[in-house]
This record gives sequence, structure tokens and C-alpha cells, in this order.
Amino acid sequence: MAAVTGTIRSVSGFTTPEGRSQSSDTTPQSVLCCDIFVDFAGTYATADDATIASVATTIQNTRRNGKTVTIIGAGPGQPGFDGTTPMGAIGVLSHTDTSAVTEGTLKCTLSDGTLTAEHGASLLVAGARPVGIRVTFKEV
Repeated sequence: MAAVTGTIRSVSGFTTPEGRSQSSDTTPQSVLCCDIFVDFAGTYATADDATIASVATTIQNTRRNGKTVTIIGAGPGQPGFDGTTPMGAIGVLSHTDTSAVTEGTLKCTLSDGTLTAEHGASLLVAGARPVGIRVTFKEV
């Protein structure tokens, strides 16, 4: 069975470790965070991962500052919905698991709304709220 794919609906909430991101940041390399909000489609099987392609490119296009974005890590954000069932993304990426990100594509496990148990196998139905994922990245 093919893995479920996610489509990024929006990118927002750019911050630095010191707080809100400043547009006047002129340091050669910056470490930043943002939230991506993703709609997932397809039939989810617990043996598969969900993937989200072009994360780095989407962030880069949202920033529009001419800098190249490289994903450092990602983790769960706000749960969204599979139809009316709460759903989140867990196991997105840890600092020790670089296999979960390849050229700006993230892999994750879909969870229930508590972010503690894996989502059951099912056909995913778009919900009113996308799944949030917190992404850490650097830009040069």
C-alpha cells in the first residue's frame, strides 16, 4: 500500500530561539522555527509513513528573502482532523533520526488527537482543521 501524502496548506509563526523572527536579521546563518499546516489524503496503513514533500521549498517561498532553507528537525504541532476524528503527526524527526527528512521531504506517523497512539488504518477524509507540524530550519 502506498504511503499517505500530505499537502501543505499554510506556513506561519516564524520564530527564533530568542522569540519572534525579525525581518532585518542579517546574520549569515539563522536557525528558525515555523508551523506548517498539512492536509493528508489517501488510505493510511499503520505499516506505512505519511510523507510531506517540498517542505524546505514551501518555507523558502513563504520567506521570500532569497536564502536557502535546510530542514534541521520537526515535531508535532496542533492536532487536526480526519473528518471529525482528531489526528496529529508524531515521530516526525528527531535530531538522531536524519533518515526522516530527505531534501526537504518529511516522513511521519499519524496519531490520534492525543499524539500518543498511532492513528488506525483507514481512508483519510479532509477535515476542517489541518494537522500542525513545528519545523526547525536554517537558512543561508
